[in-house]
Amino acid sequence: MAEWTNLREEQKLRKLVAQGLSWQQIAKKMGRGYNSVRGKGRSLGLQGKATPATWQLVIPDEAKRVRIYHNATNGKGDFLVIGDWQIPCTDWNLVQEALNVAEKLGLKQLIIGGDFLELSALSPFKKYVPEKIGLADELECGYKVMGQLVEMFDTIYFLSDNHWTRLAKAIYEARGDVPSPQQLARILTDSKKVKILDFCWMTVNNHWRLTHPMQGRNIPLSLATTLSAKYQSHLVCFHGHHFRLGLDISGRFVICDAGGVFDPKKLAYTQLWDTSHYVTNQGFLAIKDDRLIPFWKHPNLATPPEVW
Repeated sequence: MAEWTNLREEQKLRKLVAQGLSWQQIAKKMGRGYNSVRGKGRSLGLQGKATPATWQLVIPDEAKRVRIYHNATNGKGDFLVIGDWQIPCTDWNLVQEALNVAEKLGLKQLIIGGDFLELSALSPFKKYVPEKIGLADELECGYKVMGQLVEMFDTIYFLSDNHWTRLAKAIYEARGDVPSPQQLARILTDSKKVKILDFCWMTVNNHWRLTHPMQGRNIPLSLATTLSAKYQSHLVCFHGHHFRLGLDISGRFVICDAGGVFDPKKLAYTQLWDTSHYVTNQGFLAIKDDRLIPFWKHPNLATPPEVW
C-alpha cells in the first residue's frame, strides 16, 4: 500500500469527501484500497458516507395509508368514573348514588369505562335465554340514559369494549363493512360533549391508565398488576366485574379493579347456571385532586365519610 506523502492526494481526498461520496466511491476514483482511503480520511478528521445501497425499496402507496395505532387521549382534571353499566341490566339506584357523588364533589367530567350497553340480543347466550327486551329497546334505553348524562356533564369519555364490538360485528355481517366507534356512537348521541374513543383505554393526568381490556382473570388485581408493570402507571381495570384496590408489586402504582353499576340479578349468564366463577362486585370511582376515591357496594365496607 502506497504511503500518503502527496499533498495533492490529500486535497483530492478532502474534495471528494466534501462532494458527499462514500469511502468506496472515493477509493475507486483515487485508485486506492478502501481501508487505505477510510483510514487516511479518519486520520484527517473527515467523515465519509456509508456505501449507498445498489437497490432501493419502493414503499407501495397503499402501504402508506396503513393506520398507526397510537392513542393520545389524555383527560385532565377531576372525573366521575363508571364502568360496566350493561344497560339495561343496570343497578339504577347505584347509578343515582354515583351521580349524587358527582354533584357533591363538583365533578363535571365523566369516564364511561366500557360496556355501557349489554346488547343481550347480540350475545351468544341469546339462543339459551329468551329475553323480554329486544335490541331496539336496548338501544333506546341507552339513548335515553346518554341524553341525561350529556345534560349533567361537560365532557364524557367513552371507552370501546367487547360489547360494543358485538354491534360492530352484527353490522359487518349484515352490510359487509366495519363501522367506526364514532359511527356507532350516533346510535346513542350526536353531542360534541361525548368523545367516543377507538381504543379501550385512555390516560388521565398523564399517569393514570384506565382500560377495558379484552381479557379477564379470576384472581382479583392480577390483570391490573400485569398491566401496571407493562405500562408503568397507575392502572384502573374494568371488564372483570371485580372491585378491588391495592398497590402494584413495587408499591409505587395504584391498581384497581373497578367493579361496575351492572345488576348481577339481571345478568342471565351469571344467574342461571352454577359455576366456579367468582361473585361479581359493584362499585364506581372518582378521581379528585389526582387521587382515586373508591365507592364500594358491599354490606361490610364503608366509603370514607369525608367524601360524603
